[in-house]
Amino acid sequence: MRRDKKNSIADSSLTREENSDDIEQFRERMLSVLNKYPSYNTTFTLERWLRSYNNDIEEAAKRMTRALQNIHILNACMDYDNAESLNDFLHTLNRAAEYFPGGIMGPDKHGNIILVQPMGRARPKTMMRLGRVSDLYRAAITEAEACMYFLRKEEAVRGCQLSIIFISDLAELSLETIYMPAMKAYMDVLKILQRLIENVEFLGSDWKQQLRDELGEENIFKYWGGTKEAPKESGTIRMGGEVPDSLREEILKTLKFIPDDQLIKTTILAGGLLKIPVHVLQSNSLLQWYFTVSDGDIDFKITYGEEEEEIWPHFRLSTEFVPEYGELICHQKGTYILHFYSPAKLFNKIVAYNISVKDP
Repeated sequence: MRRDKKNSIADSSLTREENSDDIEQFRERMLSVLNKYPSYNTTFTLERWLRSYNNDIEEAAKRMTRALQNIHILNACMDYDNAESLNDFLHTLNRAAEYFPGGIMGPDKHGNIILVQPMGRARPKTMMRLGRVSDLYRAAITEAEACMYFLRKEEAVRGCQLSIIFISDLAELSLETIYMPAMKAYMDVLKILQRLIENVEFLGSDWKQQLRDELGEENIFKYWGGTKEAPKESGTIRMGGEVPDSLREEILKTLKFIPDDQLIKTTILAGGLLKIPVHVLQSNSLLQWYFTVSDGDIDFKITYGEEEEEIWPHFRLSTEFVPEYGELICHQKGTYILHFYSPAKLFNKIVAYNISVKDP
């Protein structure tokens, strides 16, 4: 028995040493990227990425590089003072953001970050008409990144690897919540969050006591059975619910719509790809795009140059409720390519678009 225990200790020590070597190799592989985004250059962050891809350094490097580039493109890489400042930023993306349920409660008694989503109070039938699908993605990515920002801060203080605790509150769940045309977009949002979730536990009628025991009552807002002080019982958590008619009307007036006679229409075959090159003659010009899809959704991204460097993230988008539009500053002159890919297997799609470049 004593020999087995010694062997176990030796094996454990060897595993830690191998893991440390992998992390250092990964850090070296990612050095040029980490120099651009130094806050991600922590042992715990790198270990998380390696573990997510079974210690495959090349795959983890490819995924992490793309993720950091996309976070930067979407302006989601920010230093937040607190959860309130995150909510303030989300409000700049969409004035109805406070009705998109979710939010960061803060650290639990161990330092893990608590993320809450009162999905039962979601009103997707209303929300999908008040903003672009890309706004929904941006909000989800921004909140996920904010979680990781607070997590890295706690890890730096405590000197140990921590986790995200995701609480999905299904109270008030109804047919209004399960609105099928919007479910696809919401499922895509959950895919963005899924790597934050490693274990799922369903709580019974004593859920408040279980939360107090697991997280510490002083870390839980009163709405969920804790004693954490805040101006509202639900604290910084956005509680969803119905958007007031007055706000809804104001937002609808701000949405962009371009008449059909100003749009170019192109048919994309099932599984087909449309590339639209745009030649920008001056650096710092403003590239603007607008499009609708006849049916279903379309994969969209923007690249630059012959190497097709991705400068606008690949999103699967629907325009059933609101057209997709956006803009970005072209820091370099050259050729920018807008990519439209149809994920359909049987039917063609018609994309109607308007693209313009404004000189600096």
